[in-house]
Amino acid sequence: MTGLETWFAVNSSVSRPMIPPPRYKMAIVTWIAIFGLIIVINLFLGSFLASLPMLLRSFVLTVGLVALMTYVVMPRMTRLLSGWLYSQRS
Repeated sequence: MTGLETWFAVNSSVSRPMIPPPRYKMAIVTWIAIFGLIIVINLFLGSFLASLPMLLRSFVLTVGLVALMTYVVMPRMTRLLSGWLYSQRS
């Protein structure tokens, strides 16, 4: 497991339970990822999104954000920051 699934799977394996990182570390990594994605999405799709009605714009933005967070960004962020996230000292 390399992404968000590790944060929700406590004791997923009897032989080696996965201990999730401290919540403040998860919050920081999640905020950095979401902030960066919002900037990138607005940079590339801002004019298109602005032309949509607010409800549709919010739907498109959140569907894209959740998909990118789950399958692209968080697995890479978790791998990149694993030394800090899973360090012995919190």
